[in-house]
Amino acid sequence: FLLAENEWPRVIRESGPFLGTAYLLLRILLVFWMGRMTLRSAAQDNVLPLMIYSACFQAIFSGQFGQPTELGFATFAGGLCLASMQIPLPQVVSTDENSFNRQLSAR
Repeated sequence: FLLAENEWPRVIRESGPFLGTAYLLLRILLVFWMGRMTLRSAAQDNVLPLMIYSACFQAIFSGQFGQPTELGFATFAGGLCLASMQIPLPQVVSTDENSFNRQLSAR
């Protein structure tokens, strides 16, 4: 309340210049990474992530996470955006059953 009303100055003043800046940089990189992934998904004829991203990027980028409802909306919408991208898992290709079992147990 006494530090700042906006999110970025509040984070810098609460966490300090080093950790606050690192946290804000993480949020910025997350927004740009999600934007790049949604554009890739849209190029593959899946526009749903792009529509969800257009609704949630502002909340992730500069939303006031001190308020629980804003944090919940940003987390839910960001997770929904990532889930709608349908990013395939890497496939394990092996002809030997023992090496396949070793790869599964290593995970």
